[in-house]
Amino acid sequence: MILHICLWSLIVEELRQFILMDISDYFATVWNWIDLTAILVYLLGLATRFIVREGFFAMSKILLCLDLIIWFLATLRLFTAFERLGPKLVMILNTMRDLLFFLCFIVIFLFAFSITSWSLINSVSEVHWEYSDSGKLLNATVTITGNHTWSWKLLKDITDYGVRKVFAQIDPI
Repeated sequence: MILHICLWSLIVEELRQFILMDISDYFATVWNWIDLTAILVYLLGLATRFIVREGFFAMSKILLCLDLIIWFLATLRLFTAFERLGPKLVMILNTMRDLLFFLCFIVIFLFAFSITSWSLINSVSEVHWEYSDSGKLLNATVTITGNHTWSWKLLKDITDYGVRKVFAQIDPI
């Protein structure tokens, strides 16, 4: 409860800064972007916490964990005041910006590998091929089990499979 009170006081302070400053000046600093992102992720995590469904509860936990990481990054602002740590912090932020571009490539290739390999492995039970005795194709039937073709569990299974396969931690299917 105390943590929520502290966060709401930070939200009020950021709102005060946003109202008093010019919009272009407010968005000119990286720290305000970090604060705004942390506040929005916190509000999304808090809002999904009150939806009584298992998927939303898990999403709330994930959002609040990401929010904690963002707030820890926001505390790096304190080190800019130190003469010896300020330039190092700027170098770290520039390196993180370069690494983010590289990580986007990794994520794109990881998703491409995960989706294609998962679809090749798991589509065997969805298509039924009927052949004649001579080997001629008579009929191909696509069957989808269940009411839904999409679920969050499917997305989790696909990404888990790809990550575990790439990093050599896959269990036999």
